[in-house]
Amino acid sequence: MLKDLGFYDVRVRHHELKSEIRSAATARQGGENPKSEIVQPLARIEVGQAEIPKLLANETFVRVAEALKKIGYAHVTLDLQGYRRGSLNGGLSSCSTQHAIRDGTA
Repeated sequence: MLKDLGFYDVRVRHHELKSEIRSAATARQGGENPKSEIVQPLARIEVGQAEIPKLLANETFVRVAEALKKIGYAHVTLDLQGYRRGSLNGGLSSCSTQHAIRDGTA
């Protein structure tokens, strides 16, 4: 849909928000309870930084969010840093640096 609206650098990533709940009755009794897990799908929109104003103009973001919710997403977010090629690797380098510092190899 975003490409149809004229966005060039765009990606929609799927994430899952997980939370555990306990029944109120078990909590009152102080007993153990197998926890139930709720999973809610989240769509994270990434567009090029130059295209963020275009997404926010004319309520385009409302139409995009509604379309994503129609296909099952409970939450829709916008990455304010914009779409960056290779951004998944950014976390890897910081993790490697943290391990090197901890291990004394940095």
